Amino acid sequence: MEAQPSSLLPLIAFQHHVGSLFIPPEEIDFVCELGVGDLAVVEHGRWRRGASSTLPVVVKGYKPFVVGSPQDFRELLLEASKLHRLRHPNITHFLGLGCFSHGSLAEVRESMFMVEAYVGTRNLRKLMGEQMRCRLKNLYSMKAALRWAAEAASALAALHEQQPPYIHGDVKADNVFLTDGANLERAVAKLGDLKPHRHVYDREPSMLSQHQAHVAAKQQQQ
Repeated sequence: MEAQPSSLLPLIAFQHHVGSLFIPPEEIDFVCELGVGDLAVVEHGRWRRGASSTLPVVVKGYKPFVVGSPQDFRELLLEASKLHRLRHPNITHFLGLGCFSHGSLAEVRESMFMVEAYVGTRNLRKLMGEQMRCRLKNLYSMKAALRWAAEAASALAALHEQQPPYIHGDVKADNVFLTDGANLERAVAKLGDLKPHRHVYDREPSMLSQHQAHVAAKQQQQ
């Protein structure tokens, strides 16, 4: 067996631990930035899965402190593996993990990103805001609203049926996304923003409450 260049050893170790979850960054064509949060930079991209197949995705590039230690990495990988196995029509599909830099194991951890399926840019909060500003007509029917509520409840039930139960911890209208399409009445609701990096909030419980308060303050200003 040929010896591998030492510069590739951290990447090889990362691939070994991540296994089938590994997504090389060179397979992703980045389209635009969707936002910057406390823990990650969120971008819209297209994952080239073969010569003629692409998949719209959301890429969350973690800030360096999120996976700052080997223990953080182990906990992230454990949660990511659980989410990857989860299949439900009303939960955004977690696709995998990657890294942008691999000069050392520390660089690997500090440049990690996660990839999930792209649902669309419209969420329930945005839609309700549009409806409040547009009082002359209904943008969606009560039937559609009740169906979206049932779909979100189905997603939560599926998470809670996991062994052990998976607690989302941040359920709100912002995190219920609607699939893109010309006919809004046929849109499907999908619960998103599941957090394989939940170890950060477990370590610093106040971070989640601070994040939620920050989001609420921004919403009031809009």
